[in-house]
Amino acid sequence: MEATPPVILCFAPLDPAGRAGIQAIAEVVASLGGHCASIATALCADSSTQPTIIAVESNLLIQQARSVLEDMPIAAIYVGYAGSVTNLEAIHSILQDYPDIPVVLNTLLHLWSNDSQVQSNYPNACAELLIPQCKLLICNDADTAPLTSNAPVSEEYIHRLFANNCENLLTYQCTPSVRRFDYTLYNEDTILMTYPWQADGCQPQSSAIEDILGAAITTYVAHDSSIATATQEGLKFTSQAATNARRIGFDSPIPNRLFWAKNNA
Repeated sequence: MEATPPVILCFAPLDPAGRAGIQAIAEVVASLGGHCASIATALCADSSTQPTIIAVESNLLIQQARSVLEDMPIAAIYVGYAGSVTNLEAIHSILQDYPDIPVVLNTLLHLWSNDSQVQSNYPNACAELLIPQCKLLICNDADTAPLTSNAPVSEEYIHRLFANNCENLLTYQCTPSVRRFDYTLYNEDTILMTYPWQADGCQPQSSAIEDILGAAITTYVAHDSSIATATQEGLKFTSQAATNARRIGFDSPIPNRLFWAKNNA
């Protein structure tokens, strides 16, 4: 019998087109030698850059997660967009019962709707409930303001996140006009690495990139890589998936999470 692959428990929405969300995450995890146990946090009514998101009931989310946790040895946990504050609370309660499992949190606040009653306090709840429990926080530079109650300057954002018991932080800036991403990995106030990435060809939407990166880093962590190594390798994987993106349908290109299979065919 083959060796058991590391199991990654993933919380993310379902994108019907598979550009991002649990289908994209599952492909990344499988591509990197893991097994993905997917927990649907929300359903997307479409796959545009600003989709309509309908959160699942928190009780159903808990039942999904606990059925997996009681059956499989989870090596790492990836938390993407939770869909609602009640789902954040549910994930928080689950993580409290498994403090030894490393958690990668990807805030994905561009999916957040401040006009929605179930999401209105989402950034604050995310900062209070999940950031203290994660080994790595991934967020766009624009997300750091709502996560830190709009601290006045970017340096203060970083200080406040670490004051909230954030262990490691990966921030990034995206410049769509020139298809450029700039990533910075912090441990407390120390910059561990920077990674500029100039995307080739047509650039997939950022939500697709964010879920691929988060899932890739989590899978490398599940393989016992350090955060610095997991981040570096995850960024390499993500850039290759985006470079080999395919246009399937009329919407934005879909990154090829199995790009290596094409090269080996």
